[in-house]
Amino acid sequence: EVGAHALDVCVAMTERTDEREMLRQLVKKLALNVEAPLVLDSTEADVLQASLEQFPGRAIINSVNMENGRKRIDAVLPLALAHGAAVVAMTIDEQGMAKTAERKLEAARKIYDIVVTEYGLAPEALIYDPLTFPLSTGDEEFTTSALETLEGIRRIEADLPGVMTILGISNVSFGLNP
Repeated sequence: EVGAHALDVCVAMTERTDEREMLRQLVKKLALNVEAPLVLDSTEADVLQASLEQFPGRAIINSVNMENGRKRIDAVLPLALAHGAAVVAMTIDEQGMAKTAERKLEAARKIYDIVVTEYGLAPEALIYDPLTFPLSTGDEEFTTSALETLEGIRRIEADLPGVMTILGISNVSFGLNP
């Protein structure tokens, strides 16, 4: 109501076994009342498929990464293409969550090569989340994490024309005193 660009929708809980049906029902209700695109947020391909089948608009799938190689991409991209969905891609590969701007770009390129070059998803339908670490860790390794993330965004947008970026910034302040 106050201008959100998209609404992330997730019902996953470890104690819940009905994620597929719950997300499908929620997407059906939201599709009738929310004008913004829905971001379908699940780690399960069958849950995403059921939700995509229920949504009449263009959805965004949250998310793919390469933590387990191509497994997640190969499970999700056919669904995205079949339903005209955009995809959020996190800069995580087999080495883990990318911490430096260079590694964020490296992970983004790997995903781009598969998603755009092999599968044929339009670059405009690929939204990178370069991820960031909390500033409150106290760990020397993460003192420049916010700067590395901002530089990672700049490099991804410069090197991979047409793609978009998104960043959940709540992580930056996680654990800080008000």
